[in-house]
Amino acid sequence: MTFRRTAAVAATLCLATSAAALAHSGATGIVKQRMEAMKDMAAAMKSLGEMTRGKATFDTAEATAAAGRIAAHAGEAPNLFPDGSFQMPSEARARIAEERDRFAGLAGDLRRAAGAMQAAARAKDAKALAAARRDAGQACSGCHKIYREKKRHH
Repeated sequence: MTFRRTAAVAATLCLATSAAALAHSGATGIVKQRMEAMKDMAAAMKSLGEMTRGKATFDTAEATAAAGRIAAHAGEAPNLFPDGSFQMPSEARARIAEERDRFAGLAGDLRRAAGAMQAAARAKDAKALAAARRDAGQACSGCHKIYREKKRHH
């Protein structure tokens, strides 16, 4: 690859990354609030994953707190997607408004899985925590497949 081509690829990647960051930075109000909640849940899931895979030391307090944050966000999720809040920079599909009960049910699945993670963390049961984390991950991905737009490139 020539220097010019390498530089062009690097510039394109930087612009794509910057555009994604700017899209989220333009969020305000309820859209920003739910984006922050999703980021917090992702960070909590990552922390729990590192603990369950042995990449980080199992910390009962941190695991319990991380699972608690997920449970809290899952509980508030149905209220974070009001009608009229699906335009850019949101990645949520307006289909949520048409399928409120189904969406709330999926959020409830996540909340139950997070509760199971909390119980496993309190019991210092890494195996049960890993199983509950898998359930939580499935709840997240199941909802995202239905209700989240694929990442948009600007």
